[in-house]
Amino acid sequence: MRSDVLNKNSGSYGESAQKVISWASGALTVSANDSGAIYDLDTELGASATATLPAPEAGLHYRFFWSIAHDASYERIINTSGSTVLYKGLVLFQDSAATTIADVQANGSSNYILTVNDDVEPGSYVDVVCNGLHWLVSGMVCATATHAFSG
Repeated sequence: MRSDVLNKNSGSYGESAQKVISWASGALTVSANDSGAIYDLDTELGASATATLPAPEAGLHYRFFWSIAHDASYERIINTSGSTVLYKGLVLFQDSAATTIADVQANGSSNYILTVNDDVEPGSYVDVVCNGLHWLVSGMVCATATHAFSG
């Protein structure tokens, strides 16, 4: 039996494809309606930029993906919706000038800001999934400067 999402003549064709949203300028407010989207960091910005995640709702999930090198000295910052909505988990760090990998962990008790520093290599990514209260975070960032959780 064929699935409607595979049938070009159905109104459901292609619905299983993930939405890709370009984060090409300044501040970004992430919408709950875009859950499951990949935010493509496909433009190197001339200043630091902040994305703010929506209020917690179980099952919301997003990926932030660097598709080009970001060589400028500007950060991408991913904030939760407030200081009581925390990050739990870790994002691995690969120093682009060395062979070492380190885990950078959210402390689970006060961190609601993730700052990914400059000189990020393509293929780096951060995944966030909401458990209804907090954001579970994982990923891999290859850069010359270590990212950091704060707040």
